[in-house]
Amino acid sequence: SNLISFLHSKTDLCITAYTKKNNLIKHESISYRNYNIEDEEDLEGLDYIIYCSYKFNTSDNYNVERLNLLLNKIKNLKVKIIYLSSCNANRNSNTPYSKDKIRCENILNRYDQIIIKVPTVILKKSDSVLMGGQGKSLINIIKLAKVFKFFPLVDNGAFDHNYCMMDDLIKIIYLLINKEINKNIIIIKNNNSISFKLLMKHVLEINKLYYRFIPIPNWFLKIFLWPTKYIPSSRISAYDSLIDLISNNSLQYDEKFLLEKFNYKKITD
Repeated sequence: SNLISFLHSKTDLCITAYTKKNNLIKHESISYRNYNIEDEEDLEGLDYIIYCSYKFNTSDNYNVERLNLLLNKIKNLKVKIIYLSSCNANRNSNTPYSKDKIRCENILNRYDQIIIKVPTVILKKSDSVLMGGQGKSLINIIKLAKVFKFFPLVDNGAFDHNYCMMDDLIKIIYLLINKEINKNIIIIKNNNSISFKLLMKHVLEINKLYYRFIPIPNWFLKIFLWPTKYIPSSRISAYDSLIDLISNNSLQYDEKFLLEKFNYKKITD
């Protein structure tokens, strides 16, 4: 992963990666564990745990239970959790993904842990675009575009879309570890937000698709993506990710939690 690769370059850090993924680029200086960190018996000696939830398309409390298991194991240790949440987890959304993230955030708040609410994450302008929780929704919309040879534009694409470069997200985590940022709740907000239409233009170019945009009513996209709610998967459904995308457009945050440390260049080319 990008985070592991960046932290690997910092010789002052001793890193253990807990992951079940087998296709990672591995570094000799990093110790790898092929299981989830909640199943680790001995967490003593760790200073920080960078933690993500990983099962969202479900009605149970899987992520909450796993988080509580981890918190119980570190309750007598001096380790801090840095939880990667999402700006899509907000009061305007009622999807399982949003509610699950907010439940985890509430628990971590009680334990005085660190929460980073992350917007759309862009890897590199010339490489790839990650859309956070909206990933599956966009994949399905791109499939639709390939069939009909046009891109159905959500909500006319006029709304501004908050984003964060992957390199800057990683730097924020590193600054937290180095105690150069002293906040328990961080919301990454970019003043140079990009219009959703322009962002989708880059997504299509990366996929070598040069389709014209046609505004499609949200109700049509909801109907088209509705069946994805019932497809067994550990990831957020495409329908729910669309709802989260729409709900986050006009959301306002408490200024005291915003982190606007980095000056971005607006994506225009």
